[in-house]
Amino acid sequence: MPDDHKMQEQFFDYFLVLDFEATCEENKQMDPQEIIEWSVFKVNAKTYTVDGTFHEFIKPRHNPELTQFCKTLTTITQEMVNAGVSFPTALQNFETWMENDVGLDKRFVIVTCGDWDLKTMLPKQCRNEKMQLPEYCKSWLNIKKAYGEFAGITGFIKENSVMMSGLGLTHEGIEHRATDDCMNISNILRTLAERGYVFAVTGKAK
Repeated sequence: MPDDHKMQEQFFDYFLVLDFEATCEENKQMDPQEIIEWSVFKVNAKTYTVDGTFHEFIKPRHNPELTQFCKTLTTITQEMVNAGVSFPTALQNFETWMENDVGLDKRFVIVTCGDWDLKTMLPKQCRNEKMQLPEYCKSWLNIKKAYGEFAGITGFIKENSVMMSGLGLTHEGIEHRATDDCMNISNILRTLAERGYVFAVTGKAK
């Protein structure tokens, strides 16, 4: 485990901390599952400040009415998604944000909490909508794997609370809301960096 307070230079200019919330039902897999909230924090890899954000609520097309379970779990209301954009518009807006606010010439990596967001959810919805998955969304850094390596944990880390408590952090905001999840992931990222961890890509889409 790296020593405390020895910040190492990273291989990236920015960490793009991403989180999705999606349609869901208790004890049942929705098919197709659709993204309803998309949030990204642009974290400076030198200062660990949030230099920009992307956020969209997305109106689901196949199951436009949110289940009560989904609304309770995420606190996302029907009114929020009704006022949201379509998935194709959200993807186009994200690509524009990446080009204009991040810069495709920069060294960046998308950071997720788990592999689901970019290994499963986004590729599947792009296929369903007959849209091309952006090339830069085909690799990512799973913060759980980074923390596991840092802490010497070989098994699967299910709950964020394991990382938060292990690093002495307090959960902020509402769980299962994309923006608040991005904030907490960013706090984990910064704390690992402060303790000398050097990040690398952990997952790639086939």
